[in-house]
Amino acid sequence: MKKVIGIKLVCLQALLLFVVACSGPSGQEAKLVGRWQTTEMLAKAMVEYHADHSLTLSAATLFGSFNASGTWRLDGDEIIHEDIQSTTASNSMLSAGESGGRSKIVQLDDSKLVVRQFKNGDWSSETITYQRLR
Repeated sequence: MKKVIGIKLVCLQALLLFVVACSGPSGQEAKLVGRWQTTEMLAKAMVEYHADHSLTLSAATLFGSFNASGTWRLDGDEIIHEDIQSTTASNSMLSAGESGGRSKIVQLDDSKLVVRQFKNGDWSSETITYQRLR
């Protein structure tokens, strides 16, 4: 009887660990998931980070607009954007061969995301502030 109870207890613990592991993003990732917007740099840009690590981007500037999609992941305090593909028919906003980038998180809370961009082999001293839309 004790052996059966022990086996049931081990199975229950394994099931709980599985549910916790599969319950979605945690910590920093959970804070990042959502839609963010900035109106800095003469642009109105929006990025949406999805829980499945896909993302969508859109921006409108004086020079044109674009839409793109891709994937993201966190590496410490860096957001790594990968496989960025334009979904706009004629897209002059992305450089030829550009398919991703890195941003260092300076601040992340429920309403604000502040990042620095990695450009030309170094971190920019300028920050970009995004406000959470949802």
